Amino acid sequence: MDDDIKIGFTIPRERLQHILTTAFESGIGYWADPGESDDIKWYTATRDAQGNVTSITFQPARGVRTRTNCITVNVLADAIGRALTQGLIRGDDHDDRDGHYDAMMAVTRELRDEQDAFTADALVQYALFGKVVYG
Repeated sequence: MDDDIKIGFTIPRERLQHILTTAFESGIGYWADPGESDDIKWYTATRDAQGNVTSITFQPARGVRTRTNCITVNVLADAIGRALTQGLIRGDDHDDRDGHYDAMMAVTRELRDEQDAFTADALVQYALFGKVVYG
């Protein structure tokens, strides 16, 4: 699948899969590990034939609110688009504002080719929770 995902600009599907792979393999373990987390019961990844993560599915604990339970490349692309605009929100809730801003900063680092486990983690959190909650 070489088609790109468009969100006001083009992000190659391969790049989105790289973000998911980085998050799954080294970014999200500190908050999503069922042995360490009270918020996530389990999570798993679906991979393509080349080993790239194409989706991450989460089972949140009871009472934990998520936007979705499955982060795909399309869900991640939507979250990136939202992060670019929502990161500029000025509201009364300081934690929400910080969570949006952290996601916006992760996107800008990604767009400058500075992607790492931190940015991948922040983008998956934003797609899952609607803000960066951990870290």
